[in-house]
Amino acid sequence: MVTAEIAMGLIPIMGAFVLLMTAIALGTAALNAQEIARALARTAVIGKPIGAMVSHYEQEYPGSNVDVGTRGEYLVVTVTVEPNGVLSPFDMGVSQTVMARPEPGVELP
Repeated sequence: MVTAEIAMGLIPIMGAFVLLMTAIALGTAALNAQEIARALARTAVIGKPIGAMVSHYEQEYPGSNVDVGTRGEYLVVTVTVEPNGVLSPFDMGVSQTVMARPEPGVELP
């Protein structure tokens, strides 16, 4: 009888484990997207070209997308990263946007 109770108890434990792994994967993807967006914005606002960095990040994180644009006098960098691991088959992209003002005398891309 004890075996049946243990087997029934494993179902919610495994469900909680899957939810925990999902939260970790999404959190890691969000941190990666935020760091990529910050690095690209920092580089662009000081006037350095970011084309090589964009292609590097898109190769480093397959399925990622980097959009660089302007909104008024601000540079806007939006990065979307697909989580790895168990969530790869699902379309659960995480997006982060960073806005930054360029240094004086720097032309926005």
